[in-house]
Amino acid sequence: MIRLAGYFQTRIDQGWPNDDTHTYFKEVSKGHGRLEIRKVWATSEVGWFAEKKKWSGLQSIVRVDYEATFSDGKKLDGVRHFISSLPADALLLGKCIRNHWKNEYLLEVLGSSSK
Repeated sequence: MIRLAGYFQTRIDQGWPNDDTHTYFKEVSKGHGRLEIRKVWATSEVGWFAEKKKWSGLQSIVRVDYEATFSDGKKLDGVRHFISSLPADALLLGKCIRNHWKNEYLLEVLGSSSK
């Protein structure tokens, strides 16, 4: 079975297709003492995904690479994969994922401040 990570790495290494089923978005932001770079790849090419039948309405799969460089020189990076019922629009999916992370962070902060 092909895994999401392997699928994306192979496609990126071969050159991400520029067609109707593959999209890419890159965002660079600076603030709060860090420089952040997010790269988002999304595709509607989900027919090969073995678990597709388990996810009603599956329309896209997504990879997000995150890199942050802090003012003290420390670096943080990571790669995450997602499945979605939204169309394969890297810009839209990237914004949705980022907003989700912001909400998770706020819930964590607010939850810990109410203890």
